[in-house]
Amino acid sequence: DAETRGHLFQQLLQVYNTNKTEEFTYFNPLLQKHFRTKRSRVENGVLSISKNITVEVEERNARKRQTELSDLILNTSLNAWFAAEVVRSENGPIEDFIITRINPMFTRLIGLKENEVVGKRYAILFPSSKEHGVFDLNCRVFETGQPERFQMAYHGDGLNAWYDVSVTKLGETGILVNFSDITESRKSL
Repeated sequence: DAETRGHLFQQLLQVYNTNKTEEFTYFNPLLQKHFRTKRSRVENGVLSISKNITVEVEERNARKRQTELSDLILNTSLNAWFAAEVVRSENGPIEDFIITRINPMFTRLIGLKENEVVGKRYAILFPSSKEHGVFDLNCRVFETGQPERFQMAYHGDGLNAWYDVSVTKLGETGILVNFSDITESRKSL
């Protein structure tokens, strides 16, 4: 249409007059495709090169929707969870885990805010985990890749409750710990 032709002419004129290369992406509604276009002045004209990037855009949008769905599911979970990356000592054994992500239920159950936890060492935040055997269990799950689930009383580090805990290896370098407070149900036993 006339409006699109006028807009295109202005873009070409700007590149021609300024002698500056422009690169941009856009969606063509007539073709129903996404394009990345680069325009440069060449002698007495403008060279315009367009590449169809529809597949890239659709894949990126699909990944974004999947991430949003995963985040929604994890962040509205009735269980608390945290993800952590392994930290090894110079000679190889696991030294600690760095907490990389938590959900809102973690904050409610543990009482620590995200900025107090994320990026911090697990064994420093929860030193009692070593005497309760939880740290060793986290290491075992990471090394074997076999998930484990257990119930335990945890006393220390400002916590005094029973927890139902599940630990799973996450990718090549991490673990995911999922837990809920089961103190009330344990009282009825």
